[in-house]
Amino acid sequence: FFSVPFCLMADLQLLEEDEDLCSLCDDIELLFADASQGKGKVVLTSKRMLWLSAEDVDGDTRPPYSVVFDDIIMHAISRDGGFPPCLYMQIDTGEYFSGDEQDAARIAEQSTNGVPGLCNADPLTFVKPTEVRLVPGEGTELDALFEQFCEASSVAPASDGEGPE
Repeated sequence: FFSVPFCLMADLQLLEEDEDLCSLCDDIELLFADASQGKGKVVLTSKRMLWLSAEDVDGDTRPPYSVVFDDIIMHAISRDGGFPPCLYMQIDTGEYFSGDEQDAARIAEQSTNGVPGLCNADPLTFVKPTEVRLVPGEGTELDALFEQFCEASSVAPASDGEGPE
């Protein structure tokens, strides 16, 4: 997608053979639910999003975090909800729970569009997503991060439908 400065070559060693670099963003805080993993660099590729720790947290460097775009259920800009402005994501972790028609009715009531067809199945299976937030630092534009994320995810290949690995 773009030429890579020599100083970024170490980051490219993390890429797979059939993976292209789409974008790099520095000074991004990673949160799992509301637990900060510290600040780092987001690497967007033609297949996935990687976060690489740039700092020690509690004396330890955090391990890299990687998720293929196909496992991202949704992503959006969030500007409220008790968190700083961020790129909010729900990740399909492969964890599911069974419900019943009451669960489906409750979910349908909470949805603005309803959930057509869910009340016909028994038992019901719902995904149990993980919430991830990318909070840009002072010098990083949230809207630009979102646009880069959308562009990278649009070129990602679709999975074979087997779910998360």
